Amino acid sequence: MVALFISLGAWATESVDVLTDDDAAIYVQIFTLQDKEKIDAAQKLEKKLSDKFLMNEVLYQRYISKTYHTKGAELQKWMEKYYDMPGAERLSKIAQIKKATVRKPVVPHIVTGKEYIETAQSENWTAKTYNEKIQWLKLHDRRPEYSTMVDKVLVKDYIAEKVGQDYVIPTLAVWDNAEEIDLNSLPDEFVLKCNHDSQSVRICRNKKDIDLKEIKSYYAKRLEKNGFWYGREWPYKNVKPRILAEKFMSDDSSDSLYDYKFFCFNGKVKCFKVDFGRFTEHHANYYDAEGRLIKGLGETAYPPVYDAVVHVPSNLQQMVTLAEQLSRGLPFVRVDFYDTVVVGVGIECKLYV
Repeated sequence: MVALFISLGAWATESVDVLTDDDAAIYVQIFTLQDKEKIDAAQKLEKKLSDKFLMNEVLYQRYISKTYHTKGAELQKWMEKYYDMPGAERLSKIAQIKKATVRKPVVPHIVTGKEYIETAQSENWTAKTYNEKIQWLKLHDRRPEYSTMVDKVLVKDYIAEKVGQDYVIPTLAVWDNAEEIDLNSLPDEFVLKCNHDSQSVRICRNKKDIDLKEIKSYYAKRLEKNGFWYGREWPYKNVKPRILAEKFMSDDSSDSLYDYKFFCFNGKVKCFKVDFGRFTEHHANYYDAEGRLIKGLGETAYPPVYDAVVHVPSNLQQMVTLAEQLSRGLPFVRVDFYDTVVVGVGIECKLYV
């Protein structure tokens, strides 16, 4: 059996130190408050900011809210400074309704198909590094199916349609809020996670050891987070936050579950990395599509260990085939597998990594 699931990756693997920790925390609070239409409370927090770097995003969120009465003068001021930023076109339309004269927006040009390939291959393309190209894709590659792919619940239907139901990791339960979590409906071993984020995974090996009150409190807080406002990755904006329980996957022959990540460009696997020691001392090595170690390619956060004994799966070519089926027609996607003796392979796909 081979099990599989897809998402697009909620959080960037690298960050730029632009804001202080205090300012970053305040911005998160502001975005969260405004998302709940608590505009007055958010405005009070603005006074505590020492860096106004993200105020264009704060104001945009406020001006499109359901309860804030945006003035024409506010729209004029925003458009004068941020006419070429995401959201400018929408605020321009709101200004027209309010009969306010604003600067004309510069809308990012969305390219697909032949034009995309020609742009990506052009020597004049300003995006040169991998990270720059990922940022370019966030702005210019906005396919509607991406919002389905980032939802860890809905994406299972997407996977089943692409490669078959046998490749989908079984879902045990789905809950709309934390208070609905029912351990009695679950087996002794299972995995909990949110459908709209990453790093919210809780692995249960024996549900008798679970503190249900703590679990509910933890996931209640996770449901309040929105990956769009945190990482500005647009596919997450309209995902309905939920909690899901999945079948626990294990490898009885090893102390850890190997994680295989395949980097696919225009439907072709160019390399993959293997994460190991995730819960002890995390490292990652990179390999080509034939399973040969690539020295010189690695990460600072999880440095490679070239002499480590890393298991390259016997079903590597099956993984490559599945990854290329799932990435067909996409400029870039990373397809992640969990290889196990017991249940086969689990797969997850990410865009912005």
